[in-house]
Amino acid sequence: MNIFISQTAGKSRAAATILKNWLVKEMRIGDPWMSTDIHGGDNWRKAIRRALKEARIGILCITADNLANQWIVYEAGAMDFSRIKVFPYVIDSTKFRNLPSPLSHLQGARAADKEGTKSLVIKINNALGRPVSKEKLLETFEFKWEILKNNLENIHRSKDYEKAIDDFITVILIMNEFRKSLDFSTIVAEFIESSQNQGYNRKKTVQSVFSAIEEHREDFIKENNYNKINPALTRKVRAFFKRNFKKDNLQKIIIKLEPILLSESKTEKEKEKEMLSLIQIELLEVFLHFHRMLAEGLRDDLFKD
Repeated sequence: MNIFISQTAGKSRAAATILKNWLVKEMRIGDPWMSTDIHGGDNWRKAIRRALKEARIGILCITADNLANQWIVYEAGAMDFSRIKVFPYVIDSTKFRNLPSPLSHLQGARAADKEGTKSLVIKINNALGRPVSKEKLLETFEFKWEILKNNLENIHRSKDYEKAIDDFITVILIMNEFRKSLDFSTIVAEFIESSQNQGYNRKKTVQSVFSAIEEHREDFIKENNYNKINPALTRKVRAFFKRNFKKDNLQKIIIKLEPILLSESKTEKEKEKEMLSLIQIELLEVFLHFHRMLAEGLRDDLFKD
């Protein structure tokens, strides 16, 4: 065993297992060891000491979840004490500057970075007693890199995908409840009053309705305690509204309402009935359009670091 891979439970261990198997089965370099190789009944302290004594290089599989885990720091210190070259291998989007000391002072690589991983593989190969020729090593790496990359990405997909889908459904439910809570009769009454008493002005009407919806959204969030239930999702809902529920969308709806609004032959009740029917359909279409946009955004952004 000439490569000591340090890891903790969760994504770190999953990534360590993938890296170990990839080095052995795909790259065919080294003899990696990790604590999961300790057999039941064995003295784990002796097993780790033996592995450290035989190792030439150490890899720390770092994630945001194990930054505060003292075991990683302990094994890093043990490797350094044993004069083993230590390299942090960051699995997620954790910044190197955020690694705890002494890890932040070590030269490492990011799992998603092809060049960084290639550099790590070269260092592993150089540390071995019988290294593979550099030309052969690089040729194999180019051929096998995608296997490692895809397997590591699947670690994030398995759990992050489920969480993202849950978040997406929650946001959709919140938005649907908001849509149902809108008082269309009040909006229609404001339209009619605007056209009759103040002289119709499309820009002012759009601004008025936009402001009313913004105000209603904040009241809706507050009344339903969404801030307390899930502050992160509340921020997502707010950001989504601000990004997508724009005045342009309202203007398109209002333009369709204008023939009814400005009609001189229709009574106020007739206007209200026709506008109410139309605005419900149009706003429903707008919300459904936003749902599709959110779904597309989720698909595009889900696995970004």
